[in-house]
Amino acid sequence: MSTKITATSFLWSLCALAVVLIFAIPPSSLVLIPTAAEAWKTGWLPDGLPLRRFYTGFVPLDFIFMVYGGVFGAAVDGTDEATHRFCMWFLPQLCTVLLFTYWEAGRAKSGLAAWPTLVCILAQFLTAGVTLPAYFVSHIQTISDIPKHLPPDALTRVRTMLPAIILGYLLPSWFLVFPPAGVSLDTVQKISAAWQPFPFYIYAFWHLFRALDAFVMGPLSADPRANTSVLTWLTRSYYACGLIAAWAHLYVFVPSLFTSEASHSFANVFVPFWMHPYLPISLHTGPLAAYRPSSRLLFQHDWFIMTVAALTFFARSHLLSLKEPRLTGLGGWAARMLLVSLIGGPGAALAWAAVQREERIAASHSKEA
Repeated sequence: MSTKITATSFLWSLCALAVVLIFAIPPSSLVLIPTAAEAWKTGWLPDGLPLRRFYTGFVPLDFIFMVYGGVFGAAVDGTDEATHRFCMWFLPQLCTVLLFTYWEAGRAKSGLAAWPTLVCILAQFLTAGVTLPAYFVSHIQTISDIPKHLPPDALTRVRTMLPAIILGYLLPSWFLVFPPAGVSLDTVQKISAAWQPFPFYIYAFWHLFRALDAFVMGPLSADPRANTSVLTWLTRSYYACGLIAAWAHLYVFVPSLFTSEASHSFANVFVPFWMHPYLPISLHTGPLAAYRPSSRLLFQHDWFIMTVAALTFFARSHLLSLKEPRLTGLGGWAARMLLVSLIGGPGAALAWAAVQREERIAASHSKEA
């Protein structure tokens, strides 16, 4: 069986698993969904906190903001520090994935891989765990394993993607997880709701920066040195995303291994709550309304599925580049990925894998030239 069939079949199974783990299991179907429905009716969360229900005056949109900005905004309202810290760690890891989707869109001629903003919107509504496996299937089916040419707008694209992601995604995420001191719960919910349409922020900033780049740098030319410049810019951008992920990893993950504060501990932040009774330690955490650990579980499952999907894509990409024996070479790659993940987080590992892939593509182009 070809690696394409194997990988796409596995990715579709991940997509189905994500639907089950994120929407169908009891913490979601019996806790989160009923909580959102009841909160919409009453304006109160189960633990007695008020919930903003009015944002735009358009009821369907207000309901979306209430669910994503209010119920899930409880992750950053200061009541559940374990979920708060998981979001501090999780959100910066996504910068690498965002950069990858926007860059690869220039290589895609059709399918989901050609529409990075749509991918981001679907990830917001359906979760990244459901969306990214389908995205990688589209990528495998529509983009060559070794793309023959750079996108026509490669230099402009690569110079403007990272600033757009930083201003459109990372900066709003910073205000989401680090709201100004002393602000009210209502303001926290507004910030959370304002963060939700970040795909449109990235889109707007990216088109602004592309226009500025064209104005300042002039029209693109067929300079043969462009390939080297593109690879340099792309490598720096990926490694910048890797450093962002590593900062979050060092800020949250590493201290969680040594802290005596239960809400900051590795077990509370990263281990699903249903596994806590089986751990050889006592967590001594205070009581929380059921929807809070259920929200954390959703985020954990979301992260797990999207990370496995990305690893599947890059593992296949690396496997295709190997000469015999393939499994030995893949084992070495996996060991390096694990090491980078432990030191700098999965976002850093994916950045390294993406750079390795781009270097292989550039080397292939050089041989053909």
